Amino acid sequence: MDLKDLDSQKFMIDGEESDKMASGLVVPKLEYRVPKVTYGDFTLWESENGWECTHADVYVSAENIIIVLGLENGSESGYKAQLKLADREWQEIEMFEVNRLLFDIVIMDIDERNLRGRFLRHA
Repeated sequence: MDLKDLDSQKFMIDGEESDKMASGLVVPKLEYRVPKVTYGDFTLWESENGWECTHADVYVSAENIIIVLGLENGSESGYKAQLKLADREWQEIEMFEVNRLLFDIVIMDIDERNLRGRFLRHA
């Protein structure tokens, strides 16, 4: 699965956008298995010992790309997250870091909209 060039015949894609971030959920259709996830030429994850990717959450802002992969092997499940800053290489990050980064982006978006609203109301 190449997250930079998704095949809509193999994946269900649902997304939304705000001023600061575009986000999307990518789920393989039932007949398709995902043993490898890439973003262009970079391999984000490759299956070992029977693990499969069940979905990908993708978050894109002006500064970062955050990808969270849902992984499954029988009754076991887990997550793997990767971060790409504008001028740096991909790096694996912990889930608490994903939550912090997303929180910062959302709060910045809310703060900017509130600030614009205050200026418009007082003009």
